[in-house]
Amino acid sequence: MYIVDFHVHVAKFDMWNPWVHEYMKRINPVVYRDFDGSMTPSSFLKFMKEEDIDFAVVLAEDSPLSTGIVPNEFVAEFCQRNERLIPFASINPVLEATPAKKLASLVENLGMRGLKLLPSYQFFYPNDERLYPLCMKAEELGIPVNFHTGSFYTQEYKVEIRRPHVS
Repeated sequence: MYIVDFHVHVAKFDMWNPWVHEYMKRINPVVYRDFDGSMTPSSFLKFMKEEDIDFAVVLAEDSPLSTGIVPNEFVAEFCQRNERLIPFASINPVLEATPAKKLASLVENLGMRGLKLLPSYQFFYPNDERLYPLCMKAEELGIPVNFHTGSFYTQEYKVEIRRPHVS
């Protein structure tokens, strides 16, 4: 049996918006003794070994108006040298003009192995029809799509599902 941490955030200090740091300081003050030093592949792999974690899904985040931006390139590089670290892309479908094309590029050029969408932080509804081409591209590429639907730490989020209008 493998133990997989399926929700890992890594970043450099300046990638997160200030409120995120305040929240994270409260829940994990140990990281803040040396934030950037603890956010290295070697530090994280050491932590994984200590905690008996076999694999970790490392998440990019493109939510500039809520949490911040952890670039796909940063996550790809972070995971690049170890098969135990699994990079997941983040595409903000509100800001990206061609999200399906962007996803194909991230998978083919950066080796991203999944996609995380954050409706509540990226300000879209999870059943928005504009997502269909993006999700179909993920299916074509053979990668999973993770929708973040819980644990909101800001008042600026969308949690309802809009019902399609039926005539």
